Amino acid sequence: MDCQEFLCALKGSGSALLAEVAALRERHNLDKLYLIYITENEAVWGLRIAKVLDQTTLRTDLLNLMGFHIGTNYNSENKNLFLFASGADEVHYVVNKELVPFIESEGGELKIISINEESGEIVVSLKGACATCPHSLTTMQQGLKKTLTALLPWVKTVKSADKPDEENDPWDYGGEG
Repeated sequence: MDCQEFLCALKGSGSALLAEVAALRERHNLDKLYLIYITENEAVWGLRIAKVLDQTTLRTDLLNLMGFHIGTNYNSENKNLFLFASGADEVHYVVNKELVPFIESEGGELKIISINEESGEIVVSLKGACATCPHSLTTMQQGLKKTLTALLPWVKTVKSADKPDEENDPWDYGGEG
């Protein structure tokens, strides 16, 4: 199984791999445990703690799980395993990894205004060249919203903090994002 197959198996339903992750969640008293991002060189997991957490043991268990199914040793020098226990840390990681390089290459800037994990809402603002760019709507819908909702299971909406320049702007300012 490669990294993509591993990710697909975790996002599917009824797989034996999901049962293994559920067992880890129970063993470590976690409310949630989910894979956010995986490549040959890094794996990023989100978790929510129900009780005191022994991160060393959880880390070892996740390394063993991935090593068994993927055959990649994330414990080596050039590989990274990240565990994020807050939605804010997850959002900042995904935004900086997946979106900021593109936005900055176009002369823009992305500011995260607010993150509400309970409601699943993220409010952002595009600045710099992106503030007046005719493609900012596409950046919001196809870049930000699509990426964040695909990678973070708790994200439901991504909204713009900026009012649209045109009255009929298709970006749903203040509504479901």
